[in-house]
Amino acid sequence: NSKEVKNELLLLKIDCKKIVLIPNPIHVADVRKRATEKVKLPKFRNPELPFFVSIGRLCRQKGFDRLISWFNQSEVQANLLIIGDGPEAGNLIALRDKAGLRGQILFLNFQQNPFPFIAQAKALLISSRWEGQPNVGLESIALGTKVIASSTSGGLLDLIGSVPNEMLVVADSKE
Repeated sequence: NSKEVKNELLLLKIDCKKIVLIPNPIHVADVRKRATEKVKLPKFRNPELPFFVSIGRLCRQKGFDRLISWFNQSEVQANLLIIGDGPEAGNLIALRDKAGLRGQILFLNFQQNPFPFIAQAKALLISSRWEGQPNVGLESIALGTKVIASSTSGGLLDLIGSVPNEMLVVADSKE
């Protein structure tokens, strides 16, 4: 589903004739329709600040620990909503609290329909350490919400040059 996965298969000596790159599909009309559902944002300490959203399983692969660290180091005044469940939830909440970001970084359990949150956000943040093709990035772009992703976010990097530059930013630091 991405050039990165294809290259990994080639490194494993899989015959290139047996490999076909098929990007993940998304149903754009459905995503846009579901994004219109009314949702109530959690209560940030300062709701006047813009907010960013990040979505995924709360596990090491998704890099939420480094996202919290980058957010802590950033000079940008904003809120962050992390949506998901997983084994690292307790550690991530403790990391947030240790950084003094309670009220600025909030957690919301898995949402069947995350699209209204994405549509209202300043940008979707993807901090994955590795990925195939993060569908949430494709869905965010379909909603017109900017994606800021780590350089290890897999197939999103395949989109560079085929989506407007302002829609996809690749970054690995607080900057």
